[in-house]
Amino acid sequence: MHEVSCYPRVQPTLITRGEYDNQSTFPRIHEALAQNLPDARTVVVQRVGHSCNQDQSEATNHNISEFLSGPKSTHASDIGTQRHLCS
Repeated sequence: MHEVSCYPRVQPTLITRGEYDNQSTFPRIHEALAQNLPDARTVVVQRVGHSCNQDQSEATNHNISEFLSGPKSTHASDIGTQRHLCS
């Protein structure tokens, strides 16, 4: 996973997957992204596989709208998880 904590600005990130999406791969990727993106919000859309935007469009659109109405960016030093690994 690419280290992002050394960048001066971190954009909020919405990580979305379907509840029934590939269970051997996507939950692990979802968790790794959430751990490495300090300003991430994760959402698991219920009763859907990989195509949440098609199969549960109302729930997906609600999650996206709610996310977009939140803060736009955060300075990395304000997050509390800044690691000094970049040169």
